[in-house]
Amino acid sequence: MEAIVGIIVGTFALYVGYKRLAFVGALFNRRAKLERIERALRQARENAHGPSPWRVATERDRELVALLAAALTDERSLEALGFQRLGDLVGELPGQPATLAMRVLVKDATVAGVMVTRSAPSTVRISLSSYGADRQRTTSRGGDGRSLAMPPWIRLVHMNAGASVADLLSEHTAFAPADERVFATLDDSLAHIATQRERVQHWRDAQPPDELLEADLRGLLGAQYERAGAYWTRKLRAKLPDATLRRR
Repeated sequence: MEAIVGIIVGTFALYVGYKRLAFVGALFNRRAKLERIERALRQARENAHGPSPWRVATERDRELVALLAAALTDERSLEALGFQRLGDLVGELPGQPATLAMRVLVKDATVAGVMVTRSAPSTVRISLSSYGADRQRTTSRGGDGRSLAMPPWIRLVHMNAGASVADLLSEHTAFAPADERVFATLDDSLAHIATQRERVQHWRDAQPPDELLEADLRGLLGAQYERAGAYWTRKLRAKLPDATLRRR
């Protein structure tokens, strides 16, 4: 009997120990995920403020711009549809080396950006943008399509990785603004990027912090937000003071 009781007690102790380990593991994983989301949110918000990271590529960016060779097929497809190259831009954050290269092409009032990053040079991202007086539409392919909350006048559409360049253009032009602005030079396009970025920053700064936090998490978490968005919002609201919701 003592042996049987010992086995039962020992088994129960093992079960309780296992459940406790499982709980601690789940708790650790949740905390680790919260930290990852917080870091990603902070980084995204920092990157969204300040001067535009884009500048015209120079000779010292030759190695980075060379990575655009991975986008040659897509560039040729754009040219076959009537796009013409304006030039190359590189993106860099303050105090850091340039990490993004973008080839800019235009067709009428549609601006195409073909992008690669130093960290993932084989992944090609394409965006088509059109700008009206008070409206912007951007249709993209590549990456996960997630972003921080954008003003209501900006419409972002992300297509799946299998979409052709022709499909991308067809989807984009069907809903492009009627009063589109035409860009004739790379400098003109670069200046407008900076202006739009400043407008977005002003809009974000005017939003109530709690609403902005929820909207940012919706944009960054995608489908995951419906499952656990309320939890992450509550936890991050407690971890991040109001002053850090938009900037660090």
